[in-house]
Amino acid sequence: MTTFSPDKVRLFTSGLEMRSAHCQNGESTQCNTIDESLKYHANLCWELLIKVQEWGRAVFTGDVEFNDEVEHLFKENGKKLIRRSKDLLGVGDRARMPCFGLDGQASLQSALYNLTPIFDNWVRPKHSLSPSIRMKGKLSPEVIAEAKRRLEALPSLPGDWEPYDDDQKALLKRIRGK
Repeated sequence: MTTFSPDKVRLFTSGLEMRSAHCQNGESTQCNTIDESLKYHANLCWELLIKVQEWGRAVFTGDVEFNDEVEHLFKENGKKLIRRSKDLLGVGDRARMPCFGLDGQASLQSALYNLTPIFDNWVRPKHSLSPSIRMKGKLSPEVIAEAKRRLEALPSLPGDWEPYDDDQKALLKRIRGK
């Protein structure tokens, strides 16, 4: 998914939900055992995490515009997947025996450990206006004008100001020619 249009995100998230439901209903051949179901859901969680991170990065760098509907789709379906995965993890806990471990349980716990904080502490991505090494391609004239306006609005530093960091002090001395 190189673009993040609402239609493409809807297709992606509904596909995740459908695959999760098929696995839990026993309709998927990849979920014949509890362990396979746990591993399958771990992979679904990782897929979602990667897409949400790609989208956030694309919004931040200006590759795509922020879209409320896309955010809503990711959040709503992410929370559903987390709920289903946690329910399945509970089934795995009950099915585990003292001498028999479920490898998929550790995989799903790891995936949920990484995915859950993203949705519990959701931060709306926004475009970075500062030109930086993170940005790809050319900046639009509007972005350049906004960056210049912001830089010009900054108050100047006092003439006797010095940074706290020794490396920055040395750099400033070289720049000032002292």
